[in-house]
Amino acid sequence: VVGLVGSEMCIRDSYKGWELQTFFNGPEAKVWGYEIELQTSLRNFQVLPKFLQGMILSFNMSRLYDDWQVQTVVTESSSVLDPITGLITTTYTQDIFYRKTALSSLVPKTFNGVIGYDYKGFMCRLTANYQSDAIQSLGSKDDGKADVYTKSAFRLDFSAKQDIGKRVSLTLNIANITSEREREYLYEPQRIRMDYHYGMTTEIGVRVKL
Repeated sequence: VVGLVGSEMCIRDSYKGWELQTFFNGPEAKVWGYEIELQTSLRNFQVLPKFLQGMILSFNMSRLYDDWQVQTVVTESSSVLDPITGLITTTYTQDIFYRKTALSSLVPKTFNGVIGYDYKGFMCRLTANYQSDAIQSLGSKDDGKADVYTKSAFRLDFSAKQDIGKRVSLTLNIANITSEREREYLYEPQRIRMDYHYGMTTEIGVRVKL
């Protein structure tokens, strides 16, 4: 925020007392990490009993790190009243601070896992998803106490399909079996800012190919 006293413009009095708000890019950031993924089907293991060979396993995890400093500008203002004109002139001073923090929307830890089973016309999948705490948005305070975080969450979903002939199939989808909440908090986990609770949902359907 920059205070204008009128001398910045060719039309001096038109902008006297106005405030100009602007944005600027932060400093350069570095992001690095690793990812591990495993996918396999037990069909490759012929030594197993035949009913187990329809199982499918898939796991994925990632770990991200970052190195970044955010620039915080703290603005203070002081006002002076002109006794002759009655006009108030406001002067702004700015202090710039740097603090080390994580990039917004960067999720440090994620995990995805799938256990499934396929046999002839039957298919089912149990899916797990985990995300760790992450900064959603950066606040204006130089101590970070105005930063908004998304809370870690673990979620389970289930889906199944059974073919009946070549044209008809029955489907079942169960979302959020664990009834996991989506939460945002302010700096500390106990300072809940938003709490979304959608609960578990179930869908049963019939699909017909014409």
